[in-house]
Amino acid sequence: MHLSHKFLDVHKFMRFNKMLRGTRKNQVSAAVYRQRPTIQNQITRLQAQVSANKPETQYFRSAGNHTSSSSTPEITNYLITSSLISSLDFRDKVTGDTWANLFLKFRLYTEPTNGSIRVMVYSPKKTGARFAPSTFAFVTIPDPSSFWVLYDQVLTDDDVNGHNNLQRTVSLRKLKTIYDSNAAAIQRGEVIMSIISQGTSGTIQYSYGYELGFHNK
Repeated sequence: MHLSHKFLDVHKFMRFNKMLRGTRKNQVSAAVYRQRPTIQNQITRLQAQVSANKPETQYFRSAGNHTSSSSTPEITNYLITSSLISSLDFRDKVTGDTWANLFLKFRLYTEPTNGSIRVMVYSPKKTGARFAPSTFAFVTIPDPSSFWVLYDQVLTDDDVNGHNNLQRTVSLRKLKTIYDSNAAAIQRGEVIMSIISQGTSGTIQYSYGYELGFHNK
């Protein structure tokens, strides 16, 4: 081959190799550019961190017996929010005056003489209001303008001994409680469990236990 042809071939190879090196450099630069954080990247990362840092669920529990004082249907209101506020470790669990209620678990064990039992979980729309019909307590429907009813059921799950063994979990739908600690008053979001039983004077009608799940806001 002629010497000039060899020179041209080498020259073409060097130009081609240089072009490849430039292409590689451009590709690397573009890749690095794509890896640079954008404002949207930073927002997305912060959102993920906030979502991962969810407030810890707190629990409040109580249990007891109910002894009937009459032979007619009677209504007993369990003031769950007030009981939480009165508990000794309230301020260990609630850091401010606002919290979200997540769920209420309750268990009931009724005596054979009790018969059917109606359980309601509700929140009064006006502070201090209570569901307390004077007649037809097992069938009266609460006024929706006065009460936000989260659960309302007549329960008759009898076992072979005539007892009722009942267990339910009620979603409280993140109901927000607002408490005025200066005035020691619940402003809104009170959780109440109301139990209506048949009534047999002087006897234990049922045993109960409940667990409130909530978290700080």
